[in-house]
Amino acid sequence: MKLFTLRGRHKSGKAIRRKNRAVFLIIFVLFLAVLFVGVRFLGSFQALQNKEPWAKALRTNPQDEGTNYLLYGLAEIDDEKLIEELFFLNIDPSSDSFNAIFIPGNLLLRRSDGKETEAVSGNEAPEENNLTSYYTPTNFYQDGGAELLVNQLSSFLGVPIHHFLEIEYKGIPILIDDRGGISYKGYVLNGEDYLDYFLHGEGEEEPLKRALRRTKSLQGLVEFAAEKGGIWSTPRLLRKISPYLDTDLSWKELQNFYPLLEPLFDPGTFVVQLPGVLREINGEPFFEPDYGQVAVIMENLGEDFILPRDSITVEVLNGCGTKGIAARLADMLRDKGFRIEMENVGNADRFDYQHTQVISRIDDMSAAKQVAEMVRGAELIKEPLVDYPVMVTVIIGQDFSF
Repeated sequence: MKLFTLRGRHKSGKAIRRKNRAVFLIIFVLFLAVLFVGVRFLGSFQALQNKEPWAKALRTNPQDEGTNYLLYGLAEIDDEKLIEELFFLNIDPSSDSFNAIFIPGNLLLRRSDGKETEAVSGNEAPEENNLTSYYTPTNFYQDGGAELLVNQLSSFLGVPIHHFLEIEYKGIPILIDDRGGISYKGYVLNGEDYLDYFLHGEGEEEPLKRALRRTKSLQGLVEFAAEKGGIWSTPRLLRKISPYLDTDLSWKELQNFYPLLEPLFDPGTFVVQLPGVLREINGEPFFEPDYGQVAVIMENLGEDFILPRDSITVEVLNGCGTKGIAARLADMLRDKGFRIEMENVGNADRFDYQHTQVISRIDDMSAAKQVAEMVRGAELIKEPLVDYPVMVTVIIGQDFSF
């Protein structure tokens, strides 16, 4: 009986050892697979990072007022790469500060290093800077790539740029076709059809509205790629699209950076449009910046971000019934520098408002605070509305006096 028991244990021990070896082999194979995938992921992400000396040097700039990012997209027309929109972002995660400035692609600039490049020529230069030739972001990019573009934008804005992210839009069809098409309004579009919508939208658009639509679409594409792809296909896809992305950020930094962009994807976030005016040169519209207002914006980056008054859109509504009072207040605010169009002056929904109100229609209260400083005794209220035509609403109540 004792011998039988020992034999039974001996057989059981062999079975356990065989089972352990099998488990070990499975774990070892899984380890190799994970290691293999990890190396592929790492190599794919590293292919996205620009490691040239100038790109590495960006992050060494002082970051006293948060970290500054330059994001821009490249459209290709007739085999020519064009920059149609840029975003300058100032982000300080420690204070939850997020400032976004939209820069039109047709911006006119002087070249700060004194070198000449192919430029836009005009017959009459603004007396303010006595320019005889102009340079757009596209001119800079075509002449010196991302390095010259980042350098010139940093010089123009008067602040360092610590990181940049370039997206070439012609890479979008590759991503979509790799995932088998994308669903849009009940249809499945291939890459080229979606790119056509991405570039042109569904009608005429203001440059800022177009840029924000494209930004939102890019967010959707990132989520689409993540949902449709698997762990094995992602490295292959990254290698495919890496020629269409350029950034100084490492893959780990990109992972941390993407969540910081959430405010840019939120329709309630106020994006400042670079102050300036459109100017026609040889029949083409170009954007001439207001250097003084740009300086004011850049000097107030961070938590105390101050908008130039001519960027603050206001509507004035008569809520007390006094004839002509809305037009008088609108004129006063217009004289103070705020942007008020005639269609934004009129009657409120009723005439029995007891107290004057200054209402912020965006999450950022800084614009409404500036208006409230000009309207004595007004109540400051936050009631953001998506796609509302103005940033601030003033309702004149019974207690208002000039």
